[in-house]
Amino acid sequence: MPYSTEWIPNEVFLKHQGVDVYRVYRHDEIDNVRQYNFGMTDQASDDGDGNGEFDVRHLSTWTQQCPCQNQGTDERVIAAIKAAIDSGELSSFGDCQDGSDD
Repeated sequence: MPYSTEWIPNEVFLKHQGVDVYRVYRHDEIDNVRQYNFGMTDQASDDGDGNGEFDVRHLSTWTQQCPCQNQGTDERVIAAIKAAIDSGELSSFGDCQDGSDD
């Protein structure tokens, strides 16, 4: 039986200082949201093609001594991404680090 797959843009995870950060999905399936991998475009994928994907744990702002370490995972992720944007580590597509190992 034939079927059709519809591509939809990635959901915006957060907006900060004019920079949009998008969710990335394991195998590009909407029900498989990655916890630590994000993208700088709404087309970012977990296939490692260098399309603006990054692993938040690889950012310099993600450390074991993070002052937010007692917060939940989402709060730590948000704090690390915002700090990376503020410092210029993440600013636009192409300025982020690749990685998809969560």
